[in-house]
Amino acid sequence: LSDPITKIQKKKMSATRACFALLLLVSTLLVVAALPGFITYDEVKGKGFSVTYDNRSLKINGKPSLFLSGSVHLPRGAADVWQKVIPESKANGLNMLEIYVFWNFHEPVEGQINWSGDRSLRDLLQLCADNNLFVNLRIGPYVCAEFEYGAIPVWLGQKPGIQFRTNNPVWMTYMQRWFQEVVAQVHDFFPNNGGPIVLVQVENELNGAPAAYVDWAGKMANEAVKHLGAPPIIMCNGQSAADTINTCNGNDCSGFLQSHGQSGKILVTQPALWTENEGGFQIWGNSPSKTTNYFWGRSTQDISVAILKWFARGGSHMNYYMYFGGSNFGPWAGSSITTYYAVDAPVCPDTLPHEPKYSHLENLHKLLAFYSESIVNYPAQLGHQVSLPWYNPQNKQWENGSQQYAYIYSPQSTKGVVFIENDADITITTRYNNKNYTLPEYSISVVDMHGNEVWNTGKISPPKFHRQDLPILLRRPLHWKTWVEPLSFAEQSRQFPQITASHPYEQNNITKPELWTQYVYYKRNITINAQVTSFTFVGEKASTYSFYIDEHLNNVFIDTSHWYGSGQMTFSMNNAHFRTSGEHELMILSESLGNDNAMGVGSTAKHKGITGAVKIGGADYTTGTWQMQVGLGGENLHLYTKQGSEKVKWNDNWRFGHGKPAWFQTTFATVLAPGEVVLLNASRGVTRGKAWVNGHSLGRYWAVQMNDNSGRDTQGLYHIPRAWMHLDGVTENLLTLAEVVGATELEHVSLIVRKMVPGPGNYKPTGYNEITSCPMF
Repeated sequence: LSDPITKIQKKKMSATRACFALLLLVSTLLVVAALPGFITYDEVKGKGFSVTYDNRSLKINGKPSLFLSGSVHLPRGAADVWQKVIPESKANGLNMLEIYVFWNFHEPVEGQINWSGDRSLRDLLQLCADNNLFVNLRIGPYVCAEFEYGAIPVWLGQKPGIQFRTNNPVWMTYMQRWFQEVVAQVHDFFPNNGGPIVLVQVENELNGAPAAYVDWAGKMANEAVKHLGAPPIIMCNGQSAADTINTCNGNDCSGFLQSHGQSGKILVTQPALWTENEGGFQIWGNSPSKTTNYFWGRSTQDISVAILKWFARGGSHMNYYMYFGGSNFGPWAGSSITTYYAVDAPVCPDTLPHEPKYSHLENLHKLLAFYSESIVNYPAQLGHQVSLPWYNPQNKQWENGSQQYAYIYSPQSTKGVVFIENDADITITTRYNNKNYTLPEYSISVVDMHGNEVWNTGKISPPKFHRQDLPILLRRPLHWKTWVEPLSFAEQSRQFPQITASHPYEQNNITKPELWTQYVYYKRNITINAQVTSFTFVGEKASTYSFYIDEHLNNVFIDTSHWYGSGQMTFSMNNAHFRTSGEHELMILSESLGNDNAMGVGSTAKHKGITGAVKIGGADYTTGTWQMQVGLGGENLHLYTKQGSEKVKWNDNWRFGHGKPAWFQTTFATVLAPGEVVLLNASRGVTRGKAWVNGHSLGRYWAVQMNDNSGRDTQGLYHIPRAWMHLDGVTENLLTLAEVVGATELEHVSLIVRKMVPGPGNYKPTGYNEITSCPMF
């Protein structure tokens, strides 16, 4: 074996790059047409077909197929979002989308099920069908997903005797009822009717459940769809019933293959399906380099390597979780999760591509589609990899490799393919079939049967497009007006319904779903003096508590845990606003940052608000005469709608609401060109609250800084879907902010337009361990 660096090989490398460019062009064209081994929905659309499987892959009408899939969540988008994202996902090289069904989104009030408008699951499935994409429908009904209550309705947790996700008759009755409701709602999208649904999921990441419950869940789900073409039922990342496929969730599922899954059946009698190739999620106050739960995101190289490790070892289906994360509009974010969701996904929450990740993965998708027939029609190569030598530059010798492997598929075919893997943390040169290949750290090269390296996970081209911000075209500048939230007991009692009780009520039990509120005022009279220095009460994680004495803000307690449970909250008293010793008005504004999405086996209802003893100084105020108001005053009046905004007298000087819980409102008229998106810039001038456009909730805004000492906010930009705006340049749009802390410089709140333009922009290459993230500020 000779030294790898030669002139001849440099010429070969140049030829390889030319071959790669040609192959990408060819594969781009081929992926539009049918490719054996990469079946798309248009090949079976509108006519009944079968979905079966063996140990190697899913089969459509008996033909094996490789599947590249991406997750999208209906509540985290809007009509125009899906009309853009779904066609582009097909063009990006996917042939399937994975869709959770969010029970509490569709049935927030028991018996009032909403399948219309932005809640139309059928419209989303129809868009998938129109764009020739298969669907994995994940009914659950527990879905986790960093979503409010894990998508379980709050009202279900209040049913006497209920325990979630176990052999509990109350839970099982409601679970089966909902599962059947979903199936009935979309029955014509199943295979027997030529519809796109080819997989159905029951439960989600189930661990520690009684075997009888696991078996029941599998049988119940199979029974529900057996007359609709009987698509396979899957159970992901945990326990699975005998008649279901065990699938993997994680950011590297190669170990799942090595153990043949948690069921022991994967690559033995069942195919390897990867339901969640996981990216990160974001928590208020966290940063990419310092997270309190899970991780923020992944690099382009990391996710590419994980994909090829999976397919090299025998995987046949891979799904991005998420492909497009979108926004947590309304009250749907799980505990302390930011409004933007999954900012390291291939498509950013503002619907623009996340470059260069988007284009790099598109090339990978089309490459895998091109070689799919050779992959799925050949035995899985797990355990059959070939160890490769590597060149040690220190001693200038070739050595036997322990971190370099070749996985070879269909070597007798002209479309055979080899995955050459470098698991070392350095760039190395290895040799396969008498040819040398230089691979960056932790990377995989795809090599054709002529020995040409046609792709490498770590060799990323500069993006062809980048983001550009433009000034928004407005008929006139934003002019804000304000309405101050009433804080006096008397004024609140006069205007809004009050609950009177002998102790504070738990928040979830009194919150009105029709208000979509996460706020409750707790009020009572107290007797204290200027010597009192502490205030304690038992409250819940993932909440903020604003503490008022005689209408003056005394202190704020903030817990941004991405978890649930109660604890003792302690304030230091600020005595500057006490009029005199004696009786005072105590008011606590409890703000839920979302019910946690974790829902363990046998768990019961989650709680918010004040849930235990209330003590000031040495006095116990837990019992006595308490009043509670559900929702902010402005929420009760629906001030975020045109009709509601006419119910109050606004002050045209927004500074009248400076430093107080207050509502701010303005209007704007604009136009947008194709490809442009509108963002609310709330990174300066406001603190924390909710935003609406024309009555549609944009979710929570919060100018809370990251924990990395960068001085930057966790999130400062918020996407406004086109479908929620008038864009004729004449009709005014209503923009409303409910500021619960106090605006400071409202003139800094603005609207910006963003679009993709040609060129690499400020692109800088990043390494394997460098997280890539969509812009949040």
